Amino acid sequence: MTNVTALNAMRRGKRPSVPAGPPSVSELQRARATAARLVLRHGDGYMPLFERVDREIEALSQQDSKLARLRMLAAG
Repeated sequence: MTNVTALNAMRRGKRPSVPAGPPSVSELQRARATAARLVLRHGDGYMPLFERVDREIEALSQQDSKLARLRMLAAG
């Protein structure tokens, strides 16, 4: 759900929907870009947010690499 969609839902007196499951890599990449802009515009107070999202992306990347390697090994 985009921020605009969530804001519109709140204006109508409804609770915004909660994502079903973990965020996708593309959602995390958008969040990382937003966090980077926050750090640049508003200072280092937002650095922990940027670092957290960056770590999440790295963890997903490593997991994908491991799965790809397992598939390659299993295929022989």
